[in-house]
Amino acid sequence: MTRILISAIVVLFALINCTQAEGMSKYRSKVYACLDTLIEHGQDRYGEKATPILVSILDANTLECPREPKIYDEAWRVIRRHRRNPAGADLATDMQTLLAMKRLGGRYKRFARDYINYYMTHFISTKQELVCWGWHEYYDVFTDQCVFDQHELHAGLDSIDWALLWEVNPDALKRQAQKTWQWHVIDKQTGEINRHGDGQKGCDFSMSAGSYIELFSLMYKVTHETLWLDRATLIANYYWGTRNRTSNLIAERPNAGSGRFDGAHFVTATTGPYCLGLLYAHEQTGDLLFKTHALAYLKAYAHYGYDSKAKRYWGSLKLDGTPNTASVILEDYGKYEPRGYLDLWKPYVAGYQHALYTAEAYLKAYDVSQDTNMLTQAERFARWIVDEAPGQGGIQDGRWYSEYAQQWAPQGTYAGHYGRAISILIGMHSSTGQQAWLAAAQALADQAIEKLFRNGLFLGHAGKDYYEAVDGVGYLLNALLNLDQALSE
Repeated sequence: MTRILISAIVVLFALINCTQAEGMSKYRSKVYACLDTLIEHGQDRYGEKATPILVSILDANTLECPREPKIYDEAWRVIRRHRRNPAGADLATDMQTLLAMKRLGGRYKRFARDYINYYMTHFISTKQELVCWGWHEYYDVFTDQCVFDQHELHAGLDSIDWALLWEVNPDALKRQAQKTWQWHVIDKQTGEINRHGDGQKGCDFSMSAGSYIELFSLMYKVTHETLWLDRATLIANYYWGTRNRTSNLIAERPNAGSGRFDGAHFVTATTGPYCLGLLYAHEQTGDLLFKTHALAYLKAYAHYGYDSKAKRYWGSLKLDGTPNTASVILEDYGKYEPRGYLDLWKPYVAGYQHALYTAEAYLKAYDVSQDTNMLTQAERFARWIVDEAPGQGGIQDGRWYSEYAQQWAPQGTYAGHYGRAISILIGMHSSTGQQAWLAAAQALADQAIEKLFRNGLFLGHAGKDYYEAVDGVGYLLNALLNLDQALSE
């Protein structure tokens, strides 16, 4: 009798879900389908210990997590294999997926909260007491152990929803904030940081600083303790103090000096991830300093970084505003400098080219300032997205990832790029009221679904058979929810 009752309930829920799906837009229904597949097949059921978290890689054909994932695009997507979280899980790269779950509510929100709480409670480094996540660390689901190397996060690239983490486990987030101050801010007087959490002098990338500013500003908002605002301000002023007083341009890594290109050049890691972090801090604290700094950097790039003849943005600027137009080089670390114009759909998950993040920052800057110059820059990026949609341009050959440009780029782009681009176009519609932007967002979303949706999952890229969290599927899920909402208004 009990078995019959359970079967009846299962059938009933299936009918309800089917009815709901019929009433959904195709965009929203694909989000539900992908999340259902992840919850059913993507949970950690490997090793000796099952945990309520998601694996980072799922084969769309077998719906299994491969213990030894195929190499595929490692050479240009992540370079270092561990960034894919092979055979593992990583809360940082799942953050946007969990945010989509929160937005849908019900069992999805409960799953997201259980995942976050378990991860932040159990996966902590012994020495630094920092969460095991980010670009060098993850949890191996087969060995049931964290893979510890160096704690590292980048604002924007991770898009950690600090408010959601506080909502789920405030004690764990407070520990993370305290330990971030201890281990990442290596000079408590100047605000100099190190992207690696070892307490030593190292790489003071602005995009990592943006993550710490975001965290500290959220802590100020929820605790009302001024020390957190002081710490966020200290870091922001560290970079502000290094700027060229004429151009307002800063080096991405000030302490590198002129011997490395990122110690003497301004790149879009600043206008993208770092400025997004500053604008977030302004939203959380109301402090005008963060907005002032962000607008200054964004205005400087608009002035010096845009080539009105080519209608493109330069990838790297000297601090006096001169663009680096030299030929690209293909060896050593210098190959990562984006000489010439930006690549809109660049494949490298990290690095120094962040066109879409920069477009987002211009949109957010317009929202908080109503400065029409900010909207002008956002529109330039949006038109670029439309004119050179994935598979139709926006990426240059002759760089260190020329194999990607020739063989993979014609198939489209990564899920995260689709997601960010769709949200940018929706943002342009919201800011201008022009329906053409919404139509463009729909066209791009349709392309993403056609190329990436398979067997109830979104692939990371059409060139491989894997769902991969690091490819930004979560951004695409949220973009489709944004589109569904915009179309229903």
